[in-house]
Amino acid sequence: VRSTGMTSIPAANITGTLPAIDGSALTGLSSGLEEYDMWVVTSSFNNVPGYINSNWSRFSDTGFEKIGTGVSNSGYNFTFPSTGKYIVDFHVCAYINDTNKARYYEADIEYTNNDWSNSHRLGEQYTYIASGIANTYNSMMSTALVDITNTTNDKIRFRIGCSDDTTWAYVYGTSGTLTTGATFRKIGDT
Repeated sequence: VRSTGMTSIPAANITGTLPAIDGSALTGLSSGLEEYDMWVVTSSFNNVPGYINSNWSRFSDTGFEKIGTGVSNSGYNFTFPSTGKYIVDFHVCAYINDTNKARYYEADIEYTNNDWSNSHRLGEQYTYIASGIANTYNSMMSTALVDITNTTNDKIRFRIGCSDDTTWAYVYGTSGTLTTGATFRKIGDT
């Protein structure tokens, strides 16, 4: 049977075994995220502003499992397991416990490529909590895309800002949910 001029081949004319397709020649494809990690601040604190340098813990509640090696934390430093482009999200839940106070809060993601000799603010978000009701909560999320080219010197840290340094301005933290914390997603190569 000649296929010239045919628009379809009758099934009876197809015999033998079709070749297997294994995909080994395909390039540039990924099976999904190589790295995904989530860290939370495990307890609430006051006296902001400042860097969050304690009470960080990898999220471990039911239903979450990191993908890949995961990021590492020491004090306020977060380091990355491999080079590449990462999306970093910083979630903050802030509250005030005084009815006569109102405050602006700020959530910052800072990056260094030289072990904090210099730093750059990559993400910055604000929220406002009005006065009049004690224990008033508000939340915000700051996002940054960072290109990690050196896993030793490239680092991230998180800062909370507030319009006044006071004992009644709080950041809410708990180990059971992502109220204040960060997520890290590797989305590609550097």
